[in-house]
Amino acid sequence: HPDDVPEWTASADVSIVAVPANSLNQRLSTPNKFWESMTAGTPIVVGRDLEVMRSIVEAEDIGATADPADPDDLARALRSLIEAPPAEREARRARALAAARDRYNWETAVGPYLELVERLVPAIVSRTRGNPWRRRPSRIRTMAERMADDGLPIDVDAVLAQAGPAAGRPHLARARR
Repeated sequence: HPDDVPEWTASADVSIVAVPANSLNQRLSTPNKFWESMTAGTPIVVGRDLEVMRSIVEAEDIGATADPADPDDLARALRSLIEAPPAEREARRARALAAARDRYNWETAVGPYLELVERLVPAIVSRTRGNPWRRRPSRIRTMAERMADDGLPIDVDAVLAQAGPAAGRPHLARARR
């Protein structure tokens, strides 16, 4: 059951995210398993070509990297974490928990994210001659409502006013096409 994932993840000695980096998406993505492991304080072995995860693992010293296509290299990375002295293993778990608590969480990320959106929206508005949402107003209502439901400080009515009179009324948007 999904509610059991945090407990199971925290009980693991190590998590492995060893997908091959065959595409830009794979190289730059961070799957839920990675964040769940960090949040649980579980050390992580990541593929060395998974750029974003590798940089976090190395910067925070919360795991190891390996070539996912090389079983010997994966075994080396796993051994380096599992066979580390107990104090080192506990320190690594503590660093993962601290990184998740202090840097890699929504509460920390939302402020800079919203500031970036606020800086970008005027540029988008000027490029679209006043209304960046004019082609998809019904999606704007859904997006704004979801953001508000997630606890973001967003004024749905203000977003809809920016989106124009057809926002949230797809039949009107279709009639205008």
